[in-house]
Amino acid sequence: MKNLISICFLLVVIGCSANENFPKWLSGKPDRTMHEERSRIYTYVFNQVLEQTGKNISSEKLAKDRVVNAVNKAVNDWEDNKGSEYSDELIYLFTSEGHPIHFEFNLKGEIIESHLR
Repeated sequence: MKNLISICFLLVVIGCSANENFPKWLSGKPDRTMHEERSRIYTYVFNQVLEQTGKNISSEKLAKDRVVNAVNKAVNDWEDNKGSEYSDELIYLFTSEGHPIHFEFNLKGEIIESHLR
């Protein structure tokens, strides 16, 4: 059953990436590596997940990987282009009691800058 849920999440991610409204900064090969110099940014966004969903993401590997990827893509784009805001809805981040839980990813350039120091 867990593999079926993982496959469903993957299909959602692939389907979203084919969407013409998919943010350009989020495209490309996934980067699920947790970079030490970005640890404060990961913590900031993980706390956003907890506030929005009531769930701690640390025990949800697939969800955590998706959030880490979004953070890495946002930071990479900020380093190249100094964007002011990075946002997207990470749909079906995980499920709770059989219901999907979505997450509104939002990371401002000023937060990236202050948390990388």
